[in-house]
Amino acid sequence: MPEEMYTYSDHKITGENGFSAEIIPGNHWKEISIEDSINVKLSLENGVYIIRHNFLEEGYVRKNSAMEYEGNNFIIDPQGLKNLNSNKINFDITSGDEHVAFINVFRKEINIDLDEPKYIIPVIIYIAVLSRRLKIFGGKVHVKNWSGPLLSLSVSMFGGLITTGGLNMGKTEQLILLLVPIAALTISLFYYILRRGKLF
Repeated sequence: MPEEMYTYSDHKITGENGFSAEIIPGNHWKEISIEDSINVKLSLENGVYIIRHNFLEEGYVRKNSAMEYEGNNFIIDPQGLKNLNSNKINFDITSGDEHVAFINVFRKEINIDLDEPKYIIPVIIYIAVLSRRLKIFGGKVHVKNWSGPLLSLSVSMFGGLITTGGLNMGKTEQLILLLVPIAALTISLFYYILRRGKLF
């Protein structure tokens, strides 16, 4: 079958034959609605997104990207998950031995190259779950990752400790300047370890 192209930008997905869907977050991303051409609601329950299509439960999405939808299993390739943790959007979606879609980014849009048009809904569900981590910075789409800012904070604090070493500071202030970057670095490392290999 011929490939189909879709794009995601500003919470909206458009594509072939006038296809249009809008991703609407609710309740701090514990609920996500996909409306217009399709009617899907995702509810975060016990660390798993439950998929309801037209109010009927149709499957789930786990943090490791494993999805079951209408009796079919889907997953994002392991390298693609690593890319997401490195703030890159470049991954494949597969179902068993079948390649379903390739997702990448160009400027402010995410391109969805769909190999199997019948799987448009599960592919959009992946984009909906991922959308909670997306932001636009410098005219490009990026994946939110708090380990980077925390690491920057720890480096800047260490730098501040070095530059203020010659100042008349008490031991308490020096101890604070030492502990804060250590704590920020530790948190960033734990965050990276916990986030690695997970979609949300």
